Amino acid sequence: MQLQCVGCTSFLFPPIMQCVAGHMICKPCYDVKPECGKCNGKVIEVPAKFAESVTEQFKVQCSYWENGCGETIPFKVRASTYLYKMFPIMFFP
Repeated sequence: MQLQCVGCTSFLFPPIMQCVAGHMICKPCYDVKPECGKCNGKVIEVPAKFAESVTEQFKVQCSYWENGCGETIPFKVRASTYLYKMFPIMFFP
């Protein structure tokens, strides 16, 4: 599964929309054009809960990880605080 919007190719953050063929699209792209950017199929107006639950499993490292900081924050928090450019994406089980 790719967690990338087919419209703008950015990482997906909830709410994540899905077309009838299963391609995922971010809410900002859906608001601009409610069609799939890959197949032009209809986008379902119900968030893709499975994809959203997957994003909740991810954590990202602190922007000071190179200086020895071991803190991690949930991927979802990173999206809501708009600090995504400061945090490299890493998966921690």
